[in-house]
Amino acid sequence: MPTLALIVNGQPVEREVPREATLLHLLRNDLGLNGPKYGCGLGQCGACTVHVDGVAARACVIPAHGVAGRSITTLEGLGNKEHWHPVQAAFEQAQAAQCGYCLNGMVMQTAALLAREPQPSEARVRAELSGNLCRCGTHVEILDAVARAAQLITNAQAGGNTLRLTPARESDLEALCTLRVAAMRESLEHIGRFDEARARRRLAAGFQASSTRHIEVGGERVGFVVVKPHEGALLLDHLYLWPAHQGRGHGSAVLAQVFREADVLGQYLRVGALKESRANTFYQRHGFALVEAAEWDNYYERAPQPR
Repeated sequence: MPTLALIVNGQPVEREVPREATLLHLLRNDLGLNGPKYGCGLGQCGACTVHVDGVAARACVIPAHGVAGRSITTLEGLGNKEHWHPVQAAFEQAQAAQCGYCLNGMVMQTAALLAREPQPSEARVRAELSGNLCRCGTHVEILDAVARAAQLITNAQAGGNTLRLTPARESDLEALCTLRVAAMRESLEHIGRFDEARARRRLAAGFQASSTRHIEVGGERVGFVVVKPHEGALLLDHLYLWPAHQGRGHGSAVLAQVFREADVLGQYLRVGALKESRANTFYQRHGFALVEAAEWDNYYERAPQPR
């Protein structure tokens, strides 16, 4: 039986898989991931939707071996009760489900859409979700949920305050190191890789105030982002938020602004993420494609989009 290697929800997976097996079979039967559902088996109902390198795809008709080396994100990798993706949070707020069987496809399709188009029209949303079938008839609530999610992602509002990026100064380094440590702690402790001294050294070693911007919401500094030129492209070197401000759509709003800047310049945007960290799924669902898997890190790239 041939061996298959790929990335699932940010983690490397290697299994012996029959050549005729579908991606859905691998995810549900071999890996125990129940987010994607088996509905029609023909790629027509949308219940099995996952992301392949950030693009929505129907897992029931994709040969498992056809995605060797690719990055797969399921509903489980999109977010969880501790760190909901804005789309998940919006669907919960809008009560946009009854039986829930189609919900996986609705959420995954919406997340892929909003990663590409942060402010789609209602007509665009209807067209995007037209292939996701729901017999319960919750379509009005689903449209409301998508609108809520778009607002969370694009406006990044907290109490009505809009997000801005403001320049950092050389004297900000110590405060930024403290923020980075706090932002990384939970995620890296989860995989046994947290080292406070190393986290501080890593930021200090390459710190350039000219490439660093504070993330502000309502005048409050809630995080920072570092984007710098690197080997003919732009490198997203750091993106961190205080834990209390994570899961509110701020990271997505920052990426939307960075994407616009990269597109104006016509440059590729590159980023690295520690293997098994939640950052992998965050970047995948925003359209980054995996280009290299090293010993400790995964490296992703986003191509400039035509304007």
